[in-house]
Amino acid sequence: MSSTVLAYSKLISALGSGDGDIVLSSPLQFRERQHLEIQLLKTSFSTYMPNVYNDVSSGINNGLIRVSRDGGATWTSVQLPDGTYTMSYIQSAINTAVSTWWTLLSDPGFIIQYNYATKLTYIQLDTTKLAAGTQLGIDLSQSLAYELLGYDLATCMFITDGLHGGARVPSLDWFGNNVSLQLTNLGPLSVKNGTQSNELTLVPLVNSSTSANIYVYPINGIEQPRIPLQSSRNTLDRIGIRFVGSRTNADGSPRGILWLEGEINVELLLRWSI
Repeated sequence: MSSTVLAYSKLISALGSGDGDIVLSSPLQFRERQHLEIQLLKTSFSTYMPNVYNDVSSGINNGLIRVSRDGGATWTSVQLPDGTYTMSYIQSAINTAVSTWWTLLSDPGFIIQYNYATKLTYIQLDTTKLAAGTQLGIDLSQSLAYELLGYDLATCMFITDGLHGGARVPSLDWFGNNVSLQLTNLGPLSVKNGTQSNELTLVPLVNSSTSANIYVYPINGIEQPRIPLQSSRNTLDRIGIRFVGSRTNADGSPRGILWLEGEINVELLLRWSI
């Protein structure tokens, strides 16, 4: 067998797709019915992916949150506009909406964070940051924000200072908890839900190894299978790289994945019989 390693890399500095192509500098030539197989060696990508999706116009409201500065006697609603958001965007939207509440705008009383060690969301309330008021409160029950952030509906309102952790690993990403790495221009690679698929592997975000905010897959020395290519071809000049989510849109189509920033790397091993 002959083989070659094919590498894909993409830097992302603004909201955009990680999709692209591996373009071979010299196209590979094959004989008819020559045995070909592809294998994933490694993929890594940034965790800076938008994790809350909001589309109020189509009935998807994950972004209505209420906040209070008088112990829940009155509430101020904060509605995130349609779009995609990271955790820091959510915190920024809340604190911007109530910017006049704080003694210092740069030192707000609401902090929403995701802890990579415990894999839980934490909301911190600090009433001492208020310029005027008696007690901070936050209520996630007005939309599906509680579910996305990992809280229970019955216990997602907090009117005491301190750190309030989520009950479970949150569904942070609007595209799902798995990233499907798909290859195009090679023919079907697998069968998914009873139909042929371009999926090479499925990366589970919850259980994958993370280091310095980078997902690395596979982990623990696990070797990915060598997948025979079913399509007969004489020339290979490019391979398309596609990232697809495990959740679907209203029309059943899979959701593409957007990154805010970071770097994506994929290494493939292509083998063929001599």
